[in-house]
Amino acid sequence: MKQERTYSISGLSCDHCVARVKATLAPYADAIEVSLKPQQIRLTGQTADVETLNAVLNKVSDYRIGAEVM
Repeated sequence: MKQERTYSISGLSCDHCVARVKATLAPYADAIEVSLKPQQIRLTGQTADVETLNAVLNKVSDYRIGAEVM
């Protein structure tokens, strides 16, 4: 079974943001779920560290992955 990790994420305000984050991070995880309330992202089969993911997100907007949610 592939590892799932859930993180807080900031900068989301609408469904367009959710779609943009999912499309941007698609190459870095097998599956991505993003929610607005609470602002969280769940990555299954994550292939890059959070620092790399934030660098990729920073190129498209002010989205930022934060702490892992336990």
